[in-house]
Amino acid sequence: MVQIHHAPTLKAQGSIVVPLFQDEVKNIKTGNKTLDQYIKNRLAAKDFEAKLHEVFSSHIDQGDKSLTLLLVGLGKKSDCNEEMIRETGGHVCKRLRGLKRIEAQISSTLTDNQLFAFLEGVALANYRVDQFKTDKEPALVLLKSLSIIHTSKNKSWQKELGERLKIVSHVHQVRDLVNTPADNIYPESLAQKAKDISKKYRLKVTILGEKEIVKQKLGLLWAVGKGSVHKPRLITLAYNGGNKNQKPVLLVGKGITFDSGGYNLKPTNFIEDMYMDMAGGATVLGIISACSELKLPINVIAIVAAAENLVSSSAYKPSDIIRAYNGKTVEITNTDAEGRLVLADAISYGIKNFKPRAIIDLATLTGACMVALGDRYSGVFSNNNDLLKALKQAADNTSELVWELPIHPDYEKRLKSEKADMVNCDIKTRMAGASTAAAFLKKFTEEIPWAHLDIAGTAFGNMPRAHDCGGSSGFGLRLVVNYLSNLAKNV
Repeated sequence: MVQIHHAPTLKAQGSIVVPLFQDEVKNIKTGNKTLDQYIKNRLAAKDFEAKLHEVFSSHIDQGDKSLTLLLVGLGKKSDCNEEMIRETGGHVCKRLRGLKRIEAQISSTLTDNQLFAFLEGVALANYRVDQFKTDKEPALVLLKSLSIIHTSKNKSWQKELGERLKIVSHVHQVRDLVNTPADNIYPESLAQKAKDISKKYRLKVTILGEKEIVKQKLGLLWAVGKGSVHKPRLITLAYNGGNKNQKPVLLVGKGITFDSGGYNLKPTNFIEDMYMDMAGGATVLGIISACSELKLPINVIAIVAAAENLVSSSAYKPSDIIRAYNGKTVEITNTDAEGRLVLADAISYGIKNFKPRAIIDLATLTGACMVALGDRYSGVFSNNNDLLKALKQAADNTSELVWELPIHPDYEKRLKSEKADMVNCDIKTRMAGASTAAAFLKKFTEEIPWAHLDIAGTAFGNMPRAHDCGGSSGFGLRLVVNYLSNLAKNV
């Protein structure tokens, strides 16, 4: 993680970053008159016009001292929002890394919140995946240090920035987990990662292995994972930052460490990235870690239902009827609709054992949600307007966007089974796939305030934003941490 600190004055050497709005370019004040004049000359020559995301770099030789200047455009102030600034910070980080700079100064006249967004973008983009490379040289360098020349009357400026950077570090934690291939992350090793996290962040951890899963009758989780040599695990982490009598928020994450689709096998061009199907599980591990590091005065339980969905002689099959943890029976119509099965058991287990005040689950659940919303919005479904409103506000605060999708009563009817209490997937109409998946989960929530985030389109790959790095985005962590932070203030 890049180290960021406040500096009183600008040193006219090294790398200097100057972010500018188009309507404020005439008021250049970096604290260095020579540099100010140089910038004005570039503006007069129209080498730089401060358009949104525009980055102009110039090497200035000053004899024994030299500097690299990056002028950064933020567009018109009236048109700009924090996400635009955050993305600009991502562009700047990648330009500095491309120039192999590990240190830089930032001369800023931005407001506190604008600067926080800019630095978040820098920190989010300061990431790479190279753990499996034997030749580290071609890898882009990482920024190590930023000095901020910024006048602020906010005495808690450094504290607030530090908290945001801690949250970014947990986004990187999630990315590391999700970007790791399935021969390294499987149910047992993910459980070990959870144990390591529990030690680092002083969380209580409980791991149910295959014998306990069978004994406790987590039938859906067992069915999905029994076909692999790596048997399923139910991972529970507890953070108790609130009063003992305060009901916890239950976070549930889909932890399918590889999803072949089972006997409803995924085809080529769809199966290759399915090591990322545990992104929801990784995200809830990151969220509860962040809660502990931020010392939020709230109680949180994180449950990860971890399994590999593979094909073998012991794998579950279409037409199987399986009894869930809550006693309901499910007819399997599609083995590739496995995420909702493991989530359902985890939700029921969490309700019975922890009696939560609210439930939020995160899952790369349906391709249908990707088709509906693409890679900028996650689908959100809920049975509670207050919870839904709070999550939408957190999404707006963080620019991790959500769009409400419906669970119409007619969609719930499509899950009726002639042989069991319900089917796991509507294969007759094949319409509203994200909504029928959410309707299935709703059957296990027992009317407790619940929200389901389908992050299939936002968690991985596609068209990454400037502050993403391809592969895992870590989507959802900043959103849910913001929600929990706001909730903690009102407890």
